[in-house]
Amino acid sequence: MLREQCKVGMHVVFGRLSGEKTKAVVLKLNPRRAKLRTLEPRAGKPEGVMWNVPYSLFDAPGVERQPEPPAYPLGLSIVSVRTMTTAEKEAEGWDHSYLNETSVLVLSDGSVIYASADYEGNGAGALFGRTNTGEHFTVG
Repeated sequence: MLREQCKVGMHVVFGRLSGEKTKAVVLKLNPRRAKLRTLEPRAGKPEGVMWNVPYSLFDAPGVERQPEPPAYPLGLSIVSVRTMTTAEKEAEGWDHSYLNETSVLVLSDGSVIYASADYEGNGAGALFGRTNTGEHFTVG
């Protein structure tokens, strides 16, 4: 949902495409996130808990967001690896601390992939891997 489509008092449903969906009401509109109050329990917490949620993670009730095609990003290649920028962290609503650094994989079409601490995007994460010979490594 775009910030411009949002209004204080509006009822919404928030959560990642593949995650838990929760009904809430908009309390405040900030530049990158809205303050929402849940209208039902979420993540083991009771109804009425406040959440700061990026606009991209909620919609009006009844609106279905479509997931990316499952084949994405097959066929693309990694053209560079870099550290996430401050602007990218701000867009996710993540802390600027050096302890929350994460690597970004830049794909051939300009898309980027980066790790999150969990499926709800609650912070930066680390990318780990294993070579075809079984050696473990971290990206970045």
